[in-house]
Amino acid sequence: MDYKALSDKELVGALSHDDQQALGELYDRYWKRLLLISLSKLSVAADVEEIVNDTFYDLWRSRKKLDIKTNVARYLFAIVRYKIFAHLAAAKKRKHIVRLDDLEGIDYSTTAESTLDALLVEECQGQIEQAVNNLPDKCKLVFKLSRNQGLSINQISQRLELSPKTVEGHLSNALKKLRVSLSQLISILIFPFLF
Repeated sequence: MDYKALSDKELVGALSHDDQQALGELYDRYWKRLLLISLSKLSVAADVEEIVNDTFYDLWRSRKKLDIKTNVARYLFAIVRYKIFAHLAAAKKRKHIVRLDDLEGIDYSTTAESTLDALLVEECQGQIEQAVNNLPDKCKLVFKLSRNQGLSINQISQRLELSPKTVEGHLSNALKKLRVSLSQLISILIFPFLF
């Protein structure tokens, strides 16, 4: 069975039949986004990793009685959000929040913030590249000449022997298609600021 071809809903259905590969596929699809959300709220990388792993453990543990009303992404984000709040509440109760810069001998190149930045950049670049590659050939070419090489509409027009209006049309079409295909990425980037 090709698990990558299954929808989230089908994977959740497979979970209820004790299918560990379905859990693995859901993990592959969502762990990085959940990590990014957690890193935006917590400063200790080990806590973040534990929260993400616990989220998938909870998903597996409740597989027989799962009743996801929204989409799987929202469901997982809600679990992570709850776990972050619980973690912060427990830390506040102990009146002792460990911060990375309070620790001695820390390698600042591996702080949560730099890890978050690197993961965000990697995630964004990958999704943008994939979205651009899915554009129709002419749109893709015009978009790359405009954005990657910095050519003006007139320069692209001359190079491709197209009218400036046609180049504008291709560029406008490319931007519309990218806006639609990258809407999920935009919501991922905005989501951490909503709670």
